[in-house]
Amino acid sequence: MECRHSCGFTLIELLVSVSVSVSVSVSVVLLTVATPAFLDLVRSNRLATQTHHFITAVNFARTEAINRNIQVIICVRAETGCDNSRSWEQGWIVFVDRNENSQVDAGELIRVFEPMKEGYSLRQIACDFILMVVSGEQAEPFL
Repeated sequence: MECRHSCGFTLIELLVSVSVSVSVSVSVVLLTVATPAFLDLVRSNRLATQTHHFITAVNFARTEAINRNIQVIICVRAETGCDNSRSWEQGWIVFVDRNENSQVDAGELIRVFEPMKEGYSLRQIACDFILMVVSGEQAEPFL
């Protein structure tokens, strides 16, 4: 028997190589179209996470005011309590205000919330803190 060396492709080899190149081309097109939409989805979810982080603090303060039967305050976080000169992006704290002086005194701190992720902001124009009364409602802001 004489052995010949083949110089071409078989039909199976040709079909496999064409299907691979088509798959790669379709993947590139899909990634080009889908990547911006996916990045928008990621940004939207990160914003929702930051928003829910603050809503958690408000709901926590409301619950604590009802359970402890005392007013509870959320304010901008500082090293030793509240700092009205700082922005809400620095984080916030929740504390009971036993003596109603709107300041964190010894034993009043309940929870400290971490700063917001870089690139996100939270603005509060009307007041420097949020006061929850014993009924769980938000009191009118002090101007």
